[in-house]
Amino acid sequence: MFKWSVQAEATAKATPRNVWDIWTDVASWPTWDHDLEWSQLHGPFKVGTEGKLKPKGWPASKFRLISVEEEKSHSDRTVMPLTEVVFKHSLAVSNGKEVRILHRVEVRGLLAPLLWMTMRLALKKGMPVAVKKLAQLAEARAKEKASV
Repeated sequence: MFKWSVQAEATAKATPRNVWDIWTDVASWPTWDHDLEWSQLHGPFKVGTEGKLKPKGWPASKFRLISVEEEKSHSDRTVMPLTEVVFKHSLAVSNGKEVRILHRVEVRGLLAPLLWMTMRLALKKGMPVAVKKLAQLAEARAKEKASV
């Protein structure tokens, strides 16, 4: 089986809850991931719930939440013909006042080589920008909550 992956990370002066609240607001994903036109979740943010999103320049695709650990991590899977794409999102607390945000995409299956050629470069370019923007939003939320 063919497989490849891309990942990006950023650090934010925020709490896991600050990041978690942004992650679980699926409709707002395009505000920090500018490679998305829109995204939606059809139910609660828990394992098994399905959603749909539209990456720029790609057709809309369905996804399913396959793991959810509140304030720690979540993963979703998109099944394509002969291939699956899994996005893993995780947090690690760093020095008590920061969180490290890690996003990783893993592509496995017979069409993975084709997606390597068509999707990998866009992910390598866009994922670091998206994770950095997510970290900035989490920091802004942390500052708002601290000033209240």
